[in-house]
Amino acid sequence: MNMKIDDWNIYYNNRITDIEELVKDVLLNKTYEIIKEYKNDKRSYIAVIKFKDKKIILKYPKNEVRIPQRKIMTLLKKGEALNTYERINKYKDKGLDNLCDIYAVGIRRRYGMISNSFMIMEYVDGRETQPEKIDDIELLMEGLKKLHSFGLQHGDANPRNFMVDKQSNKLKIIDTQLKKDIFKIGSNYDFINLYYSEVKNAFDYVNQNTLAFKIAMMQKKLKRLKVVSYIKKIKKNLRNKGWRI
Repeated sequence: MNMKIDDWNIYYNNRITDIEELVKDVLLNKTYEIIKEYKNDKRSYIAVIKFKDKKIILKYPKNEVRIPQRKIMTLLKKGEALNTYERINKYKDKGLDNLCDIYAVGIRRRYGMISNSFMIMEYVDGRETQPEKIDDIELLMEGLKKLHSFGLQHGDANPRNFMVDKQSNKLKIIDTQLKKDIFKIGSNYDFINLYYSEVKNAFDYVNQNTLAFKIAMMQKKLKRLKVVSYIKKIKKNLRNKGWRI
């Protein structure tokens, strides 16, 4: 479903009650209570807010509006927020039920380009998976392999993006754009990321002899080269100083 508030286009589902009221409160009244800010930098703003005694995640992605080349590309694209929202809903309906829900997104455009966007998402009352806990890693791997079975990759597979719900003890997957993985390189890269994120038995769950794994490992090693890391560090510092690169 969708609606319009001022110059915002809003897309939402009814997986929680009073979602329209919540969206209007976020955009217009701003009377919600901020419980905790997770991130507030040039790349994004992420916070836990409280609405009618319910905790919810509020996120404002910023890269699409601060990096010129990415902003220009939004002339032709739906944008990160709406793409992620549509993919999450699509695959939850198909049975990928361990994804964290996105209840609503808002897109504002100027001259055809995205000038701002937000996401209202499910809050997981739980903890990050811990590499040293065997039960946690088994839950993580089971959830990741289920995601891969849909022909998808996580894209940022590390323990902090796999949460264990406190009440149900079930796994919840967060911070993924659910990109297609036609050649299985992305899914192999997920396992490699986990290995370099202190999940040292990650390679027990993947066939290291496949071409897809070898290509993914080559990509990882290239990214870990000192010269590449040095260039990325320079770019990050320049961006933090306001450079548009």
